[in-house]
Amino acid sequence: ALAGSLADKDAVVRWQAVRTLSSFVERGDEYAVTAITVHMENADVGVRCAVEAALVEIAGTHSRATMGNVIKLLEHPNDDVKSSAVATLSKVVKPDNDEALGMVGDLLEHSDESVRDAAVAALEQLASKGSNGGVRLV
Repeated sequence: ALAGSLADKDAVVRWQAVRTLSSFVERGDEYAVTAITVHMENADVGVRCAVEAALVEIAGTHSRATMGNVIKLLEHPNDDVKSSAVATLSKVVKPDNDEALGMVGDLLEHSDESVRDAAVAALEQLASKGSNGGVRLV
């Protein structure tokens, strides 16, 4: 029943389903991460924000599966989805992750201003102070 709510036409129902799912699944549950990440593509910004919050709660900052799922969304054709994915990525990977730094760094030259802004904010979180990660990208 809850899985069906993730695909409900009503954005409020989807948002509640994501939040409910994140409250009772085990941390690191890759099935839940995959099921939730699908909803990052939703046009409703509220749903994408709920997905981001749920992913941070479920996956934490060390989940390779979560990182892989979110990185796929960096190629999404919708710039709003792409911006949300950048913001989420910066919260679910460890600082100084070379793969994440490189992918986010590439978005600094994206044609959409919101994607570029999200990339700058993400780089501030991904490159730890004193690291060379941020310097290599500039």
